[in-house]
This record gives sequence, structure tokens and C-alpha cells, in this order.
Amino acid sequence: MTRPQLTMIAGAILAAFGTGGMVARGSYTEAAIVAAAWLILVGLFFIVRPRNDAEAS
Repeated sequence: MTRPQLTMIAGAILAAFGTGGMVARGSYTEAAIVAAAWLILVGLFFIVRPRNDAEAS
């Protein structure tokens, strides 16, 4: 595994705990915003990443 992949996995785990804590406190809106933002970041990472690898080769 490459370092960026490990970073994304670690971030996803932290985000999951963070959103879980927000839901436990009852702030569903805050948890939904964080989850959506994280999904967008992960999506952009995986969309942009292969294109850059293809150009590099």
C-alpha cells in the first residue's frame, strides 16, 4: 500500500469515529455535513489520482 492510501484509510476511520460521536450527541446535521465532505474528498482523490498516473506513464 502506498502512503496516500494509508492516509485516506486512517482519515476514513477517524471521520467514522468523528461522525459517530456527533450522532451520539444528537447533531445529525453536523455529522451529515462532515460525512458528505469526506465522501467528496475521497471521491475527488480517487477520480484525480488515476488520471495523473496515466499521464505520468
